[in-house]
Amino acid sequence: MQNNSTENYIAEEVYAEIGKIAVIWSKIETNMEFLILDIQEIAHESGLVITSELSYRPKHNLLQTFINDSLDKKNPKHIEAFELLKDIDKANTIRNKALHHIWGATSDPLKTTRMTIRAKGKLDSSIITIDYEELINTTDYLLDVGKKLAAFRESDWLRKNSG
Repeated sequence: MQNNSTENYIAEEVYAEIGKIAVIWSKIETNMEFLILDIQEIAHESGLVITSELSYRPKHNLLQTFINDSLDKKNPKHIEAFELLKDIDKANTIRNKALHHIWGATSDPLKTTRMTIRAKGKLDSSIITIDYEELINTTDYLLDVGKKLAAFRESDWLRKNSG
């Protein structure tokens, strides 16, 4: 969609990439919930009633605890799981920056600004410019984390360790 005004605007593609961050994160968080339920052998239908009410940090902490309890620390799957948890944490930070900051236009529709405002003791703000390619790299990273989590969930590590 072309904007004929002289005012700065954000290109539709940029909006779409920002929106993808929210959608991809939702899939990551849902897979975290499923993994919690799988480890605890709780049916998804009833378990989601519990896990859907948890914020990110409790879900992450539960996964960390349950994985520690399920896998010997020398097991390569334990190392893989904790690397994955680090990636998920990084993905959460990226998601927070994308969805909880203020976005603005620049003179280039494929570049946008993201403003952070903090009020811990004093008002603090910062503005950075992000181009479309950087947003694509961000969504690609989140997609990769989501794929790793899905693959981990689908692997047979849990069955091998539960019996």
